[in-house]
Amino acid sequence: MTHQPRLQSPTPVLSYPPILTAIAEIRTSDAWQHSLRNSIASVQELLDTVQVDPSRIDAMQPSRKEFPLRVPRSYAARMRKGDP
Repeated sequence: MTHQPRLQSPTPVLSYPPILTAIAEIRTSDAWQHSLRNSIASVQELLDTVQVDPSRIDAMQPSRKEFPLRVPRSYAARMRKGDP
């Protein structure tokens, strides 16, 4: 009789109770809505956040009427400060 080496299982899959899984799914699905609700909606606040001089973007003012401004704060936080 030949002895077969025992294979180790890959990293175990974690199993969470259904209530925790449901809460995580709700939080994930609401994340984009929270981000949109709390986004930057004014040009002045965006300029202050990214530290850009307002005189550098005057050419963009007319397009604001056609395209409403919504910048998620998490995205604005990744922008380079002072770089229009």
